[in-house]
Amino acid sequence: QFTAHDNSHPQASEIDSEIGRMTSELIQHGYKFDSSWITREIKDGETIQSVLCGHSEKKAIALNFIQRPVPKFIQIAKNL
Repeated sequence: QFTAHDNSHPQASEIDSEIGRMTSELIQHGYKFDSSWITREIKDGETIQSVLCGHSEKKAIALNFIQRPVPKFIQIAKNL
């Protein structure tokens, strides 16, 4: 279970590294972060990228990319 910007998972550093790898690859392919999705003020020390890349769904996807063996199926549910 993940929450946004939570680093309490035992593999948090590996998950964050994977998110960084995924983000770098997206940027190399021309992806640009869209700040219109941010609905609050950006705090000191935050960037558009850090706010958008810290969501729990991204953390769940990154965890599945680093798991061994790699899962054949993942399911992510969002509780809103």
